[in-house]
Amino acid sequence: MAASSWCEVMVSPLHTILFSWNINYQSGLSSLIDYSFTLTSREGGAIEGASSKTLRYQFGDGFWNTRSVDINIGENSSTSLVSGWSTYISHDDYGYGSFTMSFEFAFDHTVNGEYIGTITDSTTFTLDRILPRTSLSVRNGTLGEAQRLTVSRYADGQYSHTITYECGEYTGAICADSEEYAYDFTPPLEWANNAPNASKVTVKYSIVTNGLTSTPLEYIVTYAVPDYVVPTCSMTISDPLGHKEIFGAYIQNQCRLTVDVTAEALYGASILTYKVTVGNTVLETNNIICRIPQQANFLSRYEWEAKPNDEKANFFTIGPTDILVKGSVEDSVDEYTAGHRSSDLLAKYKGLQGCLQVERYGDNTGPGRGLPHYHVIGV
Repeated sequence: MAASSWCEVMVSPLHTILFSWNINYQSGLSSLIDYSFTLTSREGGAIEGASSKTLRYQFGDGFWNTRSVDINIGENSSTSLVSGWSTYISHDDYGYGSFTMSFEFAFDHTVNGEYIGTITDSTTFTLDRILPRTSLSVRNGTLGEAQRLTVSRYADGQYSHTITYECGEYTGAICADSEEYAYDFTPPLEWANNAPNASKVTVKYSIVTNGLTSTPLEYIVTYAVPDYVVPTCSMTISDPLGHKEIFGAYIQNQCRLTVDVTAEALYGASILTYKVTVGNTVLETNNIICRIPQQANFLSRYEWEAKPNDEKANFFTIGPTDILVKGSVEDSVDEYTAGHRSSDLLAKYKGLQGCLQVERYGDNTGPGRGLPHYHVIGV
């Protein structure tokens, strides 16, 4: 076995052809070799103006390469016939490779009174062995969903293999000293702990061909965090001043609407912000006292919806099918500033079919907007 070699063939008493090759690189089960043909001369072997000489050669694959060369060579010198060319040589399943170089050179020249026609030769060379490592096929996927890892065993069963995984702090083995060709594996949801602020995680699989090499082949894939991995959230609402119990509704300037939001993130994620919306007021907190702005004027739901968006902040509305708590904007209400009195507001409520009750919905099962919210209910 060799990474390079050469052979020399006599063309005439004064000339030889040198064939040389070397391995450029090896990949999979093939070698790329660079090769050249060189004509050399001895004393008295000068040739001038010998043009269009045909050189044919192959590497055991039945495909003949043909080159037309011109020969101009002095005594005790050399000239290149073929250079800068490469070819792939295949190896068998065990990594062994060889090739037979055959060539025909139409010299067609008279040397020292002797005519020399076509020269032929054939020489076999053995390449360095390629260690037949087992390879792995694995694809991107989703955490919590089964994946299939497929093994290609170039060694044809001669060697076993070990497959391992690494996802941040999570490491382990899919198999050890195994000879199977396929493995079903479900990447666990807990791997999402390695990407608390991302929608996917990166996983490295490694496979080692036991008894042949300790250097693994590595494969990087990504697994998406499934859509159903979302934070849990709950919300409660109360009036710590007790006016709702007296009037049967939340009253402007009298009630303090206390909203409590509790949320829990999953798999290492954190809750960055909390948002509570009362009417058109947004507050980013998980525990806040919210009130209808004093400077806002009451409108029916239909009148309020008809207002331009840039004017809606100056009004509020509560009706039988209105969402009272849902959403976001900063509340800067001063409860000591003159505004709508509770008696006026209560009269407005009664004028709208007696909407004096607020009911909580945890999801989109109620007559709401698809998020946890509170609804004004007619009595």
